[in-house]
Amino acid sequence: TTGFKLCVQDAMSKYYNDTMRNRGFVDTELMIEIGLEDCDYVAVEVEHNFWKSKFLPLGGQKVKKELHVPCRQDLVDHLMSMANHKRQTFDCSTEDLKGEIGRVMMTPNRFNKSLLQLEEQRDIFSLKCFNPLPIEPYLEHMSQKLQQKRFHTRYAPRWKNNQKLRIRDKENECIWKNKMLQNLVRKILVEDYDYFSYCAKCLGTKNDLLHIG
Repeated sequence: TTGFKLCVQDAMSKYYNDTMRNRGFVDTELMIEIGLEDCDYVAVEVEHNFWKSKFLPLGGQKVKKELHVPCRQDLVDHLMSMANHKRQTFDCSTEDLKGEIGRVMMTPNRFNKSLLQLEEQRDIFSLKCFNPLPIEPYLEHMSQKLQQKRFHTRYAPRWKNNQKLRIRDKENECIWKNKMLQNLVRKILVEDYDYFSYCAKCLGTKNDLLHIG
């Protein structure tokens, strides 16, 4: 599309010509070097230590920070989405279910239960969850929090994984034909992975940004 061409011809694309570096996915190291002090909103896909070492110290004790954790409503569906992203097919007949979950799992180190300990500093740090699918309710929520751009222009996306994208065929995913297996997988996710444990406890509570009630 025209929008795609405009976006890939920008200055960021000129100096970083691979698909992982563009205006939608700037190197974290570059962001830190520029500085986060004047940012109202910081969005990065990094390991959990970033939030403690780089984000929490910003502004010292005077600036309150709120960490938003995207949590899909269906944990098993999220795992199957990861498998599809990795171009892997989940083996429902495996005798090593934990190993199979680990095989298709992606980036488990982006969240750690140690982040929950930071909530003891509630005057400067809080942890919130939200369901990112669909994304529009979260965007609407944040539109009430963040300063609007003075001039609005059409957004031209650049897909960083368009060459590897595999259309997901949920009907052919074997796990949806076995309710008992779904429950076992969900149990392992909650018990063995800090991220899924947090999401299962947070969604639908007062710490869910989009929960009504």
